[in-house]
Amino acid sequence: MHWLKEVFVDIIVTLFIISAIFIETSWMQWVIIGYTTLMLLVKIIVLVGDSSMQLIRKTATDAPDWVPHLLYALNTGFLLYGQWWATAIAWGLIWILSFIAQRKLNAMRGLA
Repeated sequence: MHWLKEVFVDIIVTLFIISAIFIETSWMQWVIIGYTTLMLLVKIIVLVGDSSMQLIRKTATDAPDWVPHLLYALNTGFLLYGQWWATAIAWGLIWILSFIAQRKLNAMRGLA
């Protein structure tokens, strides 16, 4: 269960997104938009940057592969439910890019 510490921020972000959908305050919306933009940029840089292999290795965790998929699915689903269309699309892209990064990492480890 050491991996729970590694995904703690992701869990907090998911809970924050779910809260923001139901509470609907503008400051929460801006926090989510900012964090989403940052996450999307990081995922893109990791996959297309010259040193992407080192960055992918650094992002490896002991968490089961299904954990980020579950969290990203919840984020995308709740954002769709709340009709935050652009943010939901961004989280869908984050989810896809994370899947691609995980495949690369597994290939580097010889697991894929």
